[in-house]
This record gives sequence, C-alpha cells and structure tokens, in this order.
Amino acid sequence: MRNRKLFIQITCAILAVLMILGLLSSVIGSSRAYAASSSTIQAEIDELNSQKSDIQDRMDEIQAEIDSLDYEKANVLEKKQILDEKNTLAQQELDVIQDQIDIIDGLMYNMNLDLEDAREEEDYQRERWLTRVRAMEEDSSLSYLQVVFAATDFSDLLTRLDLVNEVMTYDADLEADYISARENVEDMESQAEELFETNEANRTELEEKKAQLEADIDAASQLIIEMESDIDAYNLVLEEERQTQEEVEALIVEKEEELAEAKAAEEAARQAALAASSVTY
Repeated sequence: MRNRKLFIQITCAILAVLMILGLLSSVIGSSRAYAASSSTIQAEIDELNSQKSDIQDRMDEIQAEIDSLDYEKANVLEKKQILDEKNTLAQQELDVIQDQIDIIDGLMYNMNLDLEDAREEEDYQRERWLTRVRAMEEDSSLSYLQVVFAATDFSDLLTRLDLVNEVMTYDADLEADYISARENVEDMESQAEELFETNEANRTELEEKKAQLEADIDAASQLIIEMESDIDAYNLVLEEERQTQEEVEALIVEKEEELAEAKAAEEAARQAALAASSVTY
C-alpha cells in the first residue's frame, strides 16, 4: 500500500515539474519574442510566484512524508533492537533446550543399555520359572501331600515338611523373580517412552522458536530496507522539486528586472508624452 502511494506521489510530482518546466520555457520564449508591458510582466511574475508556492506546498508534503517515514523507521529500528535483545535471550533459551535434549539423549542411551540387560534378566528368570513348571507337570503324580504322608515316623515327617516348605518357597521365589524382572522391564520401557516423548517435544519447541525468531527478525529487516528505499525515492523527488523551485526563483528575479526596466521605459514614455503635450500647448 505504501509503495503504491509513493509511486502515485512521485509520478504526480514529476508531471508537475515537467509542466512547470514547460511553462518556464514558454515564459522565457515569450519574453524574448517581444518587449512586454509592465502589466504583462507582473502577471507573469504573479504566475511564477503561484507556481513557486505550489512547489513549496508539494515540498512540504514530501518532507512530511519523509519525516513520517523517518519516525516509523526509528520505531522499527527500536523494535529491531528489541528483537535482537530478545534473540540473545532466546538463543540462551535454545541453548538450554539443546542441553536438555543432549542430556536426555545420554539418559536414553544408558537406559537402552540397562533395558537390554533387564530384558536378558527377564528371559533368564522366565526360563527358570518355565523349567520348574515343566518339571512339576512331569511329576504331577507326586503331590506335596504324598510326600508328607510317606513319612515313616514323626522325625521323618518333620523333615519332609521342611523339604516341602523349601520347595514351595523356591517355587514362589522363582515366580516372584520372574514377575519382578517383567515389571522392571515394563517400568524401564515406560520411562524410555516418556523420555523419548519429552525429547521430541523439546525438539519441536526448539525448531518452532528458531523459525519464529528468524521470521520476526527477517520481517523487521525487510521493513527497514523498504522504508529506506521509500525515503530515498522521496528525497529524489524533493531534490527535483527544489531544483525546479530554484529555477522559478531565478526566473522571478529576471522578470522583476524586466518589470523594473518596463516600468522605467513606460515612465520615460509618459514623461516624454507630457513634455510634448506641454510644448504643444
């Protein structure tokens, strides 16, 4: 929108300058073609002063645009400075996020090693438990009660009860060890999944903040470039208007000299006419 407005203003200013130059050429040519009267020269001076005033009005408008752009540019530069400071802080934050990612990567690496060991332990405990289960199935004809009732005396009964208790404890420990190994693997897998998700979130946040920060800085820099270009264009038109104004002022001085000469000639003619009239009478 600003570029379109600038283009229209510059085009109008150039056309106005060309028109004034054409009028100047016409005035200069006419003044050379014949000796104009003082009233004609005064009319030309009035027209030139009017053109000078119009030029000054346009110059004021252009200068106002330049001042406005300078003010906007100052605000954008201030915003750019704030963005640069924000960039410094954001970079520190990005460094912290990157450190978190690196730490979690290290934790995940070590956890994967521990998880491999835990899975091996789980496989080992499961195999022990399954081996015992298969052995119990093969000896299904021999129950704990049969072992106890096969005692020959009270002392033998106590021994067999202790043996059965040890076997039952051993079987329970095997099952508990397998369950513990299985739960340990599940817990470690859950922790590894949480760490992975945390790291993915950190990476996403890192990329998004980088992209947003770069976009903000690029936008501010591009706006500054565009405004500097607009200011240069306005200054160019302002200089052209100033040159035209100087030419008009020079022509006004020339016309004022012609006016003085014309008035002097007219006064001399009037005095001569009066003198001739008085001689006649």
